[in-house]
Amino acid sequence: MVQLTDGWPELTYRYLEHYYWEPQHLIRTKRSIADAKVRGESGVEAFYRRIRSQEVPLNYLLNVFLRIAPSSIRCSCLAPFGIEPVELGRSPIILKTPCELDFIQADVYLESETARVFIEVKVNARLTLSQIKKYIQLHAELDKEHNRKHYILFLSKRDTVTLSDAKLSFNHETARPVLADALGPDGEGVTFGSATWTAFAQNILHELDNRRDETGEAAEMLDVLIGDFLSDLSTRKLISV
Repeated sequence: MVQLTDGWPELTYRYLEHYYWEPQHLIRTKRSIADAKVRGESGVEAFYRRIRSQEVPLNYLLNVFLRIAPSSIRCSCLAPFGIEPVELGRSPIILKTPCELDFIQADVYLESETARVFIEVKVNARLTLSQIKKYIQLHAELDKEHNRKHYILFLSKRDTVTLSDAKLSFNHETARPVLADALGPDGEGVTFGSATWTAFAQNILHELDNRRDETGEAAEMLDVLIGDFLSDLSTRKLISV
């Protein structure tokens, strides 16, 4: 059997590679070990503090969730961003392993036969207009193989997202006009959207509630998948549901 390049095991391997290149997150460098000692932490304690607060492990959990969740839930997860299912076409929207080019890698990459969606996940790291332009460039590069509608979405803890290099801010209601104005011709043909983790989680809970009458092992799996994911988001203090 051929290994699926978009399967959750491959996603796991790709994210583990991050720790190969940046061993300080495993508390394996002199500086990270020294920082842990200053905090009065053991190496394991420092590791868990980091892994439960940094964006890369969160991106991994979100990708695995979207890979395993039914296609109907993947589609509905875009509703908090203002994206209607009809916009994505009739074919299922699937999770792709984030493609990495020299200039950017999408945190989340979803695609149907007619649409391509990039989601930028934010906890505390800054967002820049130049980063958004790189996402537009990534769409253009992938269009060389398959042309799709372009979507760039932002998932953040706070309702307001600030572009540190442009001194601009936007929220769920203003993302499209603010970014379209800031990008000018570069933003033509791109649909922008923004949502908070709380809105994202509430939408998932709504989908789960709609399936409460369902029984069997599939329903049990979905309950565990969603419940465990939301529990982690709550532990990270990203949601209040």
